[in-house]
Amino acid sequence: MRKNYAILLAASLVLTGVLIGCTARAPDRSLGAAPPEPVTLPVRTPLPEPLLEQRDPLSIAAQQDHPALMDTDGNGSFYPERTVTKAELCGFLAPMLSGLPAGETDFTDYRRGNAGYNDVAALYAAGLLREQAGEPFAPKAAADREELVYILHRLSLCLEPASAAERADLLAEELSARGEEELLTRGELAEILVRLSGREVRQTALFIAERLPPDMTMEDGNWAYIADAVTEGIVPDPAPGV
Repeated sequence: MRKNYAILLAASLVLTGVLIGCTARAPDRSLGAAPPEPVTLPVRTPLPEPLLEQRDPLSIAAQQDHPALMDTDGNGSFYPERTVTKAELCGFLAPMLSGLPAGETDFTDYRRGNAGYNDVAALYAAGLLREQAGEPFAPKAAADREELVYILHRLSLCLEPASAAERADLLAEELSARGEEELLTRGELAEILVRLSGREVRQTALFIAERLPPDMTMEDGNWAYIADAVTEGIVPDPAPGV
């Protein structure tokens, strides 16, 4: 009898311990109980495009003497609808920038001795071209808007002062909205370069001084930008009453 009583007592103690352990592990679901601590998982954010922090800042070359930003042929014609090659794009843009480093390119089809090599090499060394080491450059291929949009975005990261960087960023957004897959024309490039330079376009002075190329008319929407881009030197204001 005593043996059976001892067995029942031991079993009762074991069962009581199990119940207490379950109660301790069970979550408190009573009203007002504190919610469990949220589990915070690490979030991996995409890395931005590499900045140009290890390169010297660039600036727009001095515009006080109003240098010509683009060229015309022997007759003064501009050909605004003609497309721009990739080498020409670099040749027009590089002289506008101060602080470009001298460099070498390792493009498979464009090496020292090629026409315009120094301009292309300088932009490449500054990290402004989208082509990578060991790739072809295709200098005679027509440049599309995406080429210039990429350059302008990169310039917005390293141009000084801040106003010049803001102009580059704004022009990149406007040009991208027009359709990056379209080819870049000389007329469109003239507008971009003049606006990037930050200089004022004085339409009346340009018109009176007859700086409009002969193959253009004032009906062309960006005629003033083109006239300004091809004009070397400051055009005087017209006389009073003109």
